[in-house]
Amino acid sequence: ERYGYRLLEQRKRTASAQDRVRFGVGGRATVLALRCRHEAEGQPFAIEDRLINVQAVPDVLKQDFSITPPNTWLVGHVPWTEAEHRITACNADNDIAAELGIELGAACLVIERQTWRNAEPITAVRIVHPGQLYDLIARFTPTG
Repeated sequence: ERYGYRLLEQRKRTASAQDRVRFGVGGRATVLALRCRHEAEGQPFAIEDRLINVQAVPDVLKQDFSITPPNTWLVGHVPWTEAEHRITACNADNDIAAELGIELGAACLVIERQTWRNAEPITAVRIVHPGQLYDLIARFTPTG
């Protein structure tokens, strides 16, 4: 499907208490906070909330994320040594419902990812998808 992307918000700021817990950065750390919408055939399929550790990735402040999605840029420019994924669900709040074009309270799939380079936090991202677009299946057999 035809991909679309839109940067909704970008702010350089000192890490908040919530950021420090979520991201594991120090109290004086500077982060670049990004909020983006991803689309397929003109329909929203993901809202991305991302933090990037400016100390670990100083070149991030020179990037134009109105054109290039942050993950695309990070994968091409910033090596990492460790990553963690967390998959959960949530119900759409007012903002998510409006941005994804779904009903308030609709089920959503949430993927949170964090990456590090030699124990230094690089990025933390939370991506929310409309739940009805996904079907997670695992098939396995018992071991002997």
